[in-house]
Amino acid sequence: MKKLHISFLFVFALGLSSCNDGELSIPAPKKVNFTIAKKMADIVFVMDNSGSMYEEQARMARAFPSLIERMELNDLEYRIAITTTDVSTGVSPYIAKYNSAKQGDFIKFADGSYYLTPKSKNIQSLFERAIQRPESLDANNPGSDDERGIYAANMSIFKNRQTRFFRPGSHIAWVFVSDEDVRGQGLQGTFFGLKAPEAMDYPATLIENIQRNISNENTTSAHAIVIGDFQCLGEQKTQPGRLAQFGEFYFTMADPNNRIPLRSDLKSTGQTYAQLFGQTLLPGTYGSICDLDYTQSIGSIVNVINQVTSFKNQNKTVYELPCRNLTESVEFTHIPAGLSAELIDDGRALRLSRPLSNTEYLEASLQCEQI
Repeated sequence: MKKLHISFLFVFALGLSSCNDGELSIPAPKKVNFTIAKKMADIVFVMDNSGSMYEEQARMARAFPSLIERMELNDLEYRIAITTTDVSTGVSPYIAKYNSAKQGDFIKFADGSYYLTPKSKNIQSLFERAIQRPESLDANNPGSDDERGIYAANMSIFKNRQTRFFRPGSHIAWVFVSDEDVRGQGLQGTFFGLKAPEAMDYPATLIENIQRNISNENTTSAHAIVIGDFQCLGEQKTQPGRLAQFGEFYFTMADPNNRIPLRSDLKSTGQTYAQLFGQTLLPGTYGSICDLDYTQSIGSIVNVINQVTSFKNQNKTVYELPCRNLTESVEFTHIPAGLSAELIDDGRALRLSRPLSNTEYLEASLQCEQI
């Protein structure tokens, strides 16, 4: 997009009121600048950073310009973050050595930010440096080979109170890139006594956590760039150090009409993910990790995001705010012609006089409670 957006950027105007001994110290309100747009997309790349994935990371870096070009052509108000499939709890020397991340934390970009927006400068260079993980080339300090992409996604949702990355009402798109299934072997881990998936490894848990921790207005989709056919599986298994397995868990989330794999407490329902979660989980896309060029997969991802965001907010006039506003009015820095807005729900939401068009946006400042 060509217009400027300030996308929930947080400007910390921290301060304490003067107080005497024994008096309660009350934090000053925090100024929060935010953007409301019709087509909001929060995109997380969940990248396998084990010791076999550097070439696939490089392919994703080369395809990234097409992602930005397509999103700007479709006027998407986007955020892009990167995390890894490593959720191990032990000490991982590569985290500090290579400025990496695990357990759902976002990788810090070279400009100091934790996510990219339409305002980011040198966005291609920032993404390229962050998506290609040096630990994947370091035989002594690789990411965990116990790949758990959905588990990592769950952890990033839990940490939203700190990151404020996921916005109420946005479409959340997960791009899973891995040469193995969850925990390496997926459901086979359960059947053959290997590393069995846990509740946090299942798509159902992720959907429930989005509803509980972000909002019921969010939709989500999964985009799996994994092993999906026997030819690709064979190619991957011939490479040294690769266990390789079909990405069944990621396929399931990308296709809500699937029934397997379901968490044990949901198996008795006999329902598909679409039946269980309605319009919260929407169809995603598939791509092969064996493709030499991921541009086509990236194009399919943007098409889905554009269709979803165009449809879901076409008549929307009430937007939940990132925090409760403490004053009776909102300071608008940009508002479309012919549009008015008012605070409702005790300062927790904004009601517009009409729906936004695809290219319209609204910028404002809030005076929020400290968290």
